[in-house]
Amino acid sequence: MEELMNQSRSSTTAQEPLILVVDDAPDNLKLLERLLEKQGYRIQICQSGREALQIVPRLRPALILLDIVMPEMDGYEVYRQLRLNPRAKDIPIIFLSAMDKTEDIVRGFQLGASDYITKPVNPAELYARIFNHIELKRLKKELNEAAVRIEALIERLTAAEIVFPACDGCEKSRALVAPSWVETIRSMLMACKSLNPEAFRCPGCSKPTQV
Repeated sequence: MEELMNQSRSSTTAQEPLILVVDDAPDNLKLLERLLEKQGYRIQICQSGREALQIVPRLRPALILLDIVMPEMDGYEVYRQLRLNPRAKDIPIIFLSAMDKTEDIVRGFQLGASDYITKPVNPAELYARIFNHIELKRLKKELNEAAVRIEALIERLTAAEIVFPACDGCEKSRALVAPSWVETIRSMLMACKSLNPEAFRCPGCSKPTQV
């Protein structure tokens, strides 16, 4: 697991992920800072919820470890306010608390937290959960970027009045599409053709397309 985490961090970005740790206890901050630095993460620490609310939109950390029991503003309220900020609403937030009763953990998840870790911290569990949420965030970003590319491709094809350019018998439609696109389009259509076979006709020759 540790080897996988190291490989992922080195392959996805030249700069290690930044983790924000929010806790009012200096000893807890020192412990977490030491544990996370051993895994190669960059660390930013805050000793109050108000401080965290000020710096999160600017720093945009990859993940936030958030204590619950803090003076002035508890972790629950910090979480609520972060989720109202467009620059912070998508950041994974893990509650890290000594409140280990079932109702406490359930409340954290009901609020919408990405995860809940109880103190005292088990380093192996901490590493695994952090890795999983950062990796999930990376994959979501890649999916969103892929969706944007597909949408742009569809718009480009629509603008050229090409709906189904993968017809095997019509060079007219195929000639208007870059060769590298044909197989991509073909694979996309295969999943849809069974829904309405009659609709899959080449706009160039009106023959049923062989997707």
